[in-house]
Amino acid sequence: MNRVPNAYLGVWKRRLIQRRSGHTDSETAVYWLQTPRLFADLRIPNNPLPALALEDLRDAEHLTLSEQQGFAGVTQVDADICQWHRKMDYQPVNGDEDIGRMHFETSDCLTETALDNSYYEIWDRLPRSIGACRGQWLQGIDDPARQGCLLLAGDYFLFAASRPEPLPLGTDLRELLSRSASREQSVSLLACELSFGQHRAGEAPWKIECSTLPANIGEVLLPASVDPMPQVSSQMKLCCLQWARLIRPGVGAAPQIRDHPGGAHLRATRKWASTTSLPYGDPCVYRRSIFYGCIWINPSASFRRPGNTRTLHAWRDVDRHRGLGGASAAGRVPAR
Repeated sequence: MNRVPNAYLGVWKRRLIQRRSGHTDSETAVYWLQTPRLFADLRIPNNPLPALALEDLRDAEHLTLSEQQGFAGVTQVDADICQWHRKMDYQPVNGDEDIGRMHFETSDCLTETALDNSYYEIWDRLPRSIGACRGQWLQGIDDPARQGCLLLAGDYFLFAASRPEPLPLGTDLRELLSRSASREQSVSLLACELSFGQHRAGEAPWKIECSTLPANIGEVLLPASVDPMPQVSSQMKLCCLQWARLIRPGVGAAPQIRDHPGGAHLRATRKWASTTSLPYGDPCVYRRSIFYGCIWINPSASFRRPGNTRTLHAWRDVDRHRGLGGASAAGRVPAR
């Protein structure tokens, strides 16, 4: 699978969707972040909820959360046909392909039309998203079946982490919640994170502005000292760290704050590692570089993994390299 053309790179905010039925929506907050291979897409209806942990929300608020959408994976472009191969999804997998016909009205305005003309969307690229793009697919060390990714485009980030337990079969998340046998099961069904924000231009560095988990909004993804795009050489060191928020309250407990070798202070939770074994992951040059999450720091830094003597190796922009697999672009898809 070839890399995505540069014209698509950045963060696209949906201005409008119009369906064949005549229904239109311009209120839902929809952000699509595209790197040269990986993408993530977050869709939050305009229905604000309290910034509480999942187990502290009421049943009616759980149903509101079930209307959210979000997914991540690999993008394939063939001429004017764009297909998004979803490798993780906030909603149950329904078998539909995510594919549309694209047309650039301008370099920063893109329209998408369903192959069967069932919907029409207008996308605008956010100006501060133009610039360096990077994406890294993540895999749980303690739980290899759990996947995630951290994508960056210009000044924006989008972090995604799948549920600790995969969704059972169902039409949609609302239907699964209606069959839930307990509050604990409902919380587990909703425990999929997609969080979007800015590193520098926001109210605070790495502040989360929009998330599938209400308790995340206003929190920071990473310490303010972390520079995601340091203006140094093309080779950078991966900093060994443990994600502070992959397991939210009600989904898993976080031990006490502790230091990691890069100097940042984070609450330790589940361990994550970069992965090159997945057929759709960003190919890279890690040479077995295991890390907890993904941070870029000054390449002159030298450190080792806690409790291990293996030095983390340098890496290059993962989106430069090839080796992705993927399905062909064909079939009918739901509206993006």
